[in-house]
Amino acid sequence: MQHSRYVIKQPALENRAYTAEELSIMLQYCDERTKVIVTILASCGCTLGALPNLRMQDLVPIPEYNLCQIWLYAGDNECYCSFISQEATLALQAYKNYRIRSGEDITPKSFVIRNEFDKEDPTSVQNVKALSTRGYEEIITDMIIKAGLRKRATTIGTGSGGKIRHGVKLMHGFRKHFSSCLSNSDVNELYKKLFMGHSVQLDESYYDKGNEKSRQKCLQEYLKAVDMLTINEENRLKLKLEKEHDEIENIREKMQIMPESQKEILQFLQEPLYYTLDNRLTALVLIFQKFVIRHYLISWE
Repeated sequence: MQHSRYVIKQPALENRAYTAEELSIMLQYCDERTKVIVTILASCGCTLGALPNLRMQDLVPIPEYNLCQIWLYAGDNECYCSFISQEATLALQAYKNYRIRSGEDITPKSFVIRNEFDKEDPTSVQNVKALSTRGYEEIITDMIIKAGLRKRATTIGTGSGGKIRHGVKLMHGFRKHFSSCLSNSDVNELYKKLFMGHSVQLDESYYDKGNEKSRQKCLQEYLKAVDMLTINEENRLKLKLEKEHDEIENIREKMQIMPESQKEILQFLQEPLYYTLDNRLTALVLIFQKFVIRHYLISWE
């Protein structure tokens, strides 16, 4: 009989996040509804349980950045907030418009994701129901299989009762992707925990998430990762161009003070008092100091 120490054990399955490439492939096999589900899961890091009762009123648009703040488990003691990317916001708007064109009356209390319906049948359109967690799982499973991303790794048990294990957990793979993107974007650990609904111990009791200053700080931390959280390469490029445009406009504003500083230099140097080299250098230093002060005043605006 062979000793147990010589038995070769099967290596543990990898439990990893979905990659950016895998998420990109998924979008190619998504209809309007599934695209909303995928982009929300990937860009806000919520658990599956937060989706069934998610309402339109739980999403707060932030027009300045074309994204939304999202309140998860609203009305519950476990309520917390995160954000969804511009990509998810656009997907949601397209899905919402489709439902409106089909005849659905969208209100703040409408479900963000609803049951499938026949747009040619008014009764079907108005028969709005929330999806169960099982319903979400079936939608994602069907899409991933069509995309060729669901691979069988190991069979546990025998016969029809055996279960299939995969290297990426069906729904948790999105949450792990979100967590990895935040870590790789140097998002503060406290805010990462807040976005994922994790306990932050004593800070949770004293941190006012509803305060506007707190919201702005949360938003700035989220924006650090928004590029990595954007799945589609075209959308990511669009975000990059918008950011570069904002930076160019900022530089232009700062450059507006240059002509005035140049005039001051000429005026100082034309005064008899500054004919000596030492005095001219002193004048230039004073002008430079004024320029720096103006520069920082504009930066703080």
